[in-house]
Amino acid sequence: MGVIFCLQIMQGLLDQYTVAGNSKALDTVVKMANYFSDRVMNVIQKYSIERHWESLNEETGGMNDVLYQLYTITVNCHVLQV
Repeated sequence: MGVIFCLQIMQGLLDQYTVAGNSKALDTVVKMANYFSDRVMNVIQKYSIERHWESLNEETGGMNDVLYQLYTITVNCHVLQV
């Protein structure tokens, strides 16, 4: 599953929470953010921080927006580590 597809799912889940109050959607998007955070930490540990920075050159910026929205809802700094 590509990052763009995951990004769209995460945004949709956030919309479900903010518009409809769906707490299951919020739980799911938090789990997805934790998964991506763990993957980023694995890349940094296995390769280097530079490798992670290189991957950010391909990111469209949408993931940052979703994670900032998620942070404003959860106030969980862990989601900002992605």
